[in-house]
Amino acid sequence: MHRFRVPLERLAGQFVGTAEADLSVSDLVQEAWLRIWKGLPQFHGGATDEETAVAFYHWLRQTAWRTMLNIREARRTHRRHPDHPLVHAHTDAEPCVAAPEASPESAVANQEQLRDVQRAVCQLSDRTDRALMELTFWDGLSLRQIAEMLDLSYDIVRRRFHATLRQLARDLGDAGRSG
Repeated sequence: MHRFRVPLERLAGQFVGTAEADLSVSDLVQEAWLRIWKGLPQFHGGATDEETAVAFYHWLRQTAWRTMLNIREARRTHRRHPDHPLVHAHTDAEPCVAAPEASPESAVANQEQLRDVQRAVCQLSDRTDRALMELTFWDGLSLRQIAEMLDLSYDIVRRRFHATLRQLARDLGDAGRSG
């Protein structure tokens, strides 16, 4: 693997040279190696050692370049900034923090809603949808980060996220009417 480090560093240097000055070459190379290592089982060699070496070099470059593009895209993605402070959904014993102007009654209502949402997420039958909701709400990851973590495309994760949100809204609405 050492013989491929120099070409990866050169590739990362080109990438950093394209107006990504706040990224370091070593960080990009490290992220690329991690992605390459995870994807190694998917690589299929050629008929001969020479063909395999050439195919591996091209696969390695392509994987590294896509990783670097994904990093750049993630850094450029603008996060939404709500008008009011967020209430984070933590499953541990930490108290839920409401907006500073919230009344004690609204803080209690927020706590009850949070418990209802946690219960509804835990009852999701599909493990991927459940993981998607937990990673979003409990861990605060972006859909792009989750897509990479679950090895799914961003579009699939986005569609599943919104479909699961609609399902949770229906489930929570039904629970509110029956309760």
